[in-house]
Amino acid sequence: MRELLLLFLCLWLSVTSFVLCAQVVTVTSSDQIGLTGVEVWSQDFQFNGTTDESGSIDISSWDQEGILNFRFLGYEIAQLSSQQIREVDNQVVLIPESYETGEVIIYGRQEYDASDVPAQIVTITQHSIESTNPQTAADALSQHGDVFVQKSQLGGGSPVIRGFEANRVLLVIDGVRMNNAIYRNGHLQNAITIDPAILDKLDVIFGPNSLIFGSDALGGVVHFQTRHPDFGTPTEKKLQTNYYARYNSSNQERSGHIDFNYGSKRFASLTSVTFSDYGDLRTGNNRPDAFPNFGERLLFQTRDESLGIDVAAENDNPDIQIGTAYNQLDLLQKMSWIINDDSDIDLNIQYSTSSDVPRYDNLSEIRNGTLRWAEWSFGPQNRFLSSLTYNTYKPTRLYDRLKVIGAYQRIDEDRITRLWQIPIREIQNEDVSVGSFTIDLSKDIRANQLSLDYGVDVQHNEVRSAAFGEDINSGDLTQDVLTRYGSGTNRLTTSGAYVNLRNDQERINWALGVRYARSDYFISYNEDDPVEWPTELIEGVQSSNQAITFSASSQYKLSDLITANAVLSTAFRSPNIDDLSRIRVNGDEISFPNLDLQPERSLNFELGLSGSIGSKISFNTYGYLTRLSDAIVRDDFATPDGSTTFINRGDTLQVIANQNVAEAFIVGFSHSMTYHINEYFSLDGSINWIRGNEVIDGAANEPFSHIPPTYGQITASYNRGALNSSVVYRFNGFKPIERFGGSVDNPEFATAIGSLAWRTLNAYSTYNFSDRLSLTAGVENIFDLHYRTFSSGLSAPGRSVTLALRGSF
Repeated sequence: MRELLLLFLCLWLSVTSFVLCAQVVTVTSSDQIGLTGVEVWSQDFQFNGTTDESGSIDISSWDQEGILNFRFLGYEIAQLSSQQIREVDNQVVLIPESYETGEVIIYGRQEYDASDVPAQIVTITQHSIESTNPQTAADALSQHGDVFVQKSQLGGGSPVIRGFEANRVLLVIDGVRMNNAIYRNGHLQNAITIDPAILDKLDVIFGPNSLIFGSDALGGVVHFQTRHPDFGTPTEKKLQTNYYARYNSSNQERSGHIDFNYGSKRFASLTSVTFSDYGDLRTGNNRPDAFPNFGERLLFQTRDESLGIDVAAENDNPDIQIGTAYNQLDLLQKMSWIINDDSDIDLNIQYSTSSDVPRYDNLSEIRNGTLRWAEWSFGPQNRFLSSLTYNTYKPTRLYDRLKVIGAYQRIDEDRITRLWQIPIREIQNEDVSVGSFTIDLSKDIRANQLSLDYGVDVQHNEVRSAAFGEDINSGDLTQDVLTRYGSGTNRLTTSGAYVNLRNDQERINWALGVRYARSDYFISYNEDDPVEWPTELIEGVQSSNQAITFSASSQYKLSDLITANAVLSTAFRSPNIDDLSRIRVNGDEISFPNLDLQPERSLNFELGLSGSIGSKISFNTYGYLTRLSDAIVRDDFATPDGSTTFINRGDTLQVIANQNVAEAFIVGFSHSMTYHINEYFSLDGSINWIRGNEVIDGAANEPFSHIPPTYGQITASYNRGALNSSVVYRFNGFKPIERFGGSVDNPEFATAIGSLAWRTLNAYSTYNFSDRLSLTAGVENIFDLHYRTFSSGLSAPGRSVTLALRGSF
């Protein structure tokens, strides 16, 4: 590790010294953001080129005679002599033309000016993702998105937004809902099936957003947006290949990526391939004095085939979390056609697959002095998506903009488990097919002032759940294994329609909207199941839920620099197949079906203040209060025969089930600020504070689950020429064990007093050798501290070095 750290420091010094030898000009906007693709040429055309991803260009080959021109769409052309360039210290700032538009975001499935959306939104750009080289999309969220992320295994990452997690947070990919009928209310790893290498950006939309997105958007929305194929020009085709190779020392990661873009005047294609291989993760060695052995992996699973027994082997290095290694392959193919000046079509095909992903928290569980599980892994995690999107911008009497998306998804999730010294390996297979169709329309009623957004959507889920046992000695198969969901037919159809009226004035904007949603399900079980189900469950149970939600928001410009936001909204989450019928062993509990669940509903109020102080400081502050009624929580239950316990492979388990027995209140605030010290240095900081309590049957307040401790980060950045560097201080507060919200918060994987506070120091640096080649180096957890984030069963990486070489041709 010392050698790797020395190598990193040498590289950092080398790229820094390289900058001093080259004459690099950086072109930025007035807010110090580097502009990519700025055209630069001399008056005699002997020198010409474009700026790279950081807005930099090497002008060493220019003869310094005459004038250098800088041109970028939406900005005034700048013309400077070599003397003037030196006077501004090689930092050229372009002035926006009067018609320059603001930042555009996709809210719902339509584009809006960011300043017109009252919700708190954090946008993570492709450049930000590349600057820290996250291994997964979930890691990108935790590093850049003010999002807390829980991990039960290396191949995981469950986002927590405003105290809501899993199926209370909506994941969206290119306008298509990822949440399906089996998204559970514990912790989800589905975010890792998104390839961060091909993301153009991702938007984190905080707060309830059921009006536009429908069910599940209680805490917020994470909208992943992959890159769009680039078109050529009428006279020239566009051909470009991008690639990278990356290494991370914490788990010996070896990742490679390549993508190909072809574009003509009316057709464009983008093909992407990424493969990552992760070894076992090494955690930090410096543990707190009070818990010197916390998080050590002392024993791991092996098997003596000659004796036919499981063996608990001693780990030579307890910091190596044996049982975390896996690999993943991500493929993407996008094609776009311009039909005419007003319409286009996009085809989007994505596929993600993996090796078996070990469930580390369960594999490290100790019971009666030895390991509880001999095997526990998710089978290959397969996600397939195909979608066809039609856009038209030709105004009619009904709409000015129309977007139609038809999509099909298939998700395969398997679980492979075997108890210690038990020869029967249990295999549960879940296959989900999802078809969806959405129509979104916008109409400007009064130009630049009053507009109407409306649309409809439908999503149909088919779930097939099967299970069997396999004797690892004889190979014989058994059918006495509980399926995770109904062993018969499982269907879930959700549909909805919304309308939203927006009014934009010079100083005040407001919006009013309403949505109607319906959810229909059918669940059945087979007669030959290990449990003797009642007749009505064999024949099948069908039911429906309905919800009406509204949203009212307002923005008021207190001055030219400061805007106040207020939002009052309701949201809902209809119970899905997982809520209604999941059977799952967790610790000493087993969950059973409860088909009487009703939708969770929330009422949310938030206030926000955003803007700038002078020309150097910008800030965003939000406070919010959410009341969740009919909250679905796990509580004591009974099997169909009335028993409160269930025996599974020799284990006596307490029977629980999801029930609408709680009311929860969540309050919190978040604050972020950016300070541009000068044209080279800037400081960014953010902090998030959340508290949540629930009331069950009128009893005294209990902690609500999934509420993280206070967390945030501070970043110091230096950007000059081709060099971009940053130092990041990340922190989490302490959460006492008495504030854990039951078994879902995994208190057994914390210390005896709770989830410990932690702080890490991290450094990153990127040098752009040209607009086609760059090197990124990073060192994380510099002091090699051992820490484990709240509710996680996996300790975080120790000191690690990342190296990534990126290029294009």
